[in-house]
Amino acid sequence: MTVNGLLQQYSEWVLEDRLRHATMVFCGYAKDMLEPIEQLLTYSFREQERQTWLDAFQTLRTNVAKLDHVADYDDEKYVHLIKQLRQEGASLRILNHIQREHQRFLDVMTKELLAPLYEPLERLASLADFDFEELQAIEVIRRFSYKPIEIIDQFDYFSESLSGTSIKAATLAQLTLLIAQLIEQLAHFNVYELDVLHKELDGEYMVSIGAMPCSLAPDVARHHVCKVFERGFYIKETNDVLREAKVMTVM
Repeated sequence: MTVNGLLQQYSEWVLEDRLRHATMVFCGYAKDMLEPIEQLLTYSFREQERQTWLDAFQTLRTNVAKLDHVADYDDEKYVHLIKQLRQEGASLRILNHIQREHQRFLDVMTKELLAPLYEPLERLASLADFDFEELQAIEVIRRFSYKPIEIIDQFDYFSESLSGTSIKAATLAQLTLLIAQLIEQLAHFNVYELDVLHKELDGEYMVSIGAMPCSLAPDVARHHVCKVFERGFYIKETNDVLREAKVMTVM
C-alpha cells in the first residue's frame, strides 16, 4: 500500500476510534445521570406511588445498560501501520506526527476525557499530499451517533411517562434539564438537535404523526409544530439530517 493509502487508512481509524471513545464517555455520562434521577424520584412521590416509578426507572437503567457496550481500542494496528509507513518511505515529520497523536489519544483515554475529532487529521493533511475531505466522515458519524441518540430516546420516554403524574413541576423541570445536558454532549460528534418546536412543518427534516385542533394549542400557528414526540438530529458541519423529528402540528 502506498503512503497515501496508509494515511487514508490511518485517518479512517482515527475518526472511528475517537468517535468510539466518545460513545464510551457518553454512555458513562448517561449512567452518571441515573443516580440524581433516582434521587429525584425517591423524594418526589408519595409512598404509595413511589415504587411504581422506581420500577419504571429500573427499566430506564436496564435500557441504558444494554447500550453501554463499546468495542475495545486496538492499539496494535497503529504500531503495525507506523512500521508500514516507514517501509514505504514516509517522511519523519509524518511519522512523528502520527506517533505523537497516538500517544496523546492514549493519554486522553486513560483520563476518560474527549479527544478532538478533526484537528489531528487537518494537521496531517498539512504535512502530506493528502485530501482530508475524501474521508467518509458523515457515514462514520452516522454510525457512531446512533447509540447516544438511542440513549437520549430512553431518557425522553421515561420523562414523558412522568408528565401525567403527581410529580412536582419543578422536579420534572430538573429532569428535563438533565436530559438537555445529555443532548449537549452530542456536540462532540458534531451532532445537534433539530430546532422544530413552533416551526412550520417541513418535510425535509420533520415527520408529522398527527395534528390537533387549534383550540388545544391556541398559541401555535396553523401547520406549525406544537409537540415533539421524537427529537431529530443533524450534523452541524454539513447540515445532513441524521434523523427527522417526529412531530404533531396544529390543524
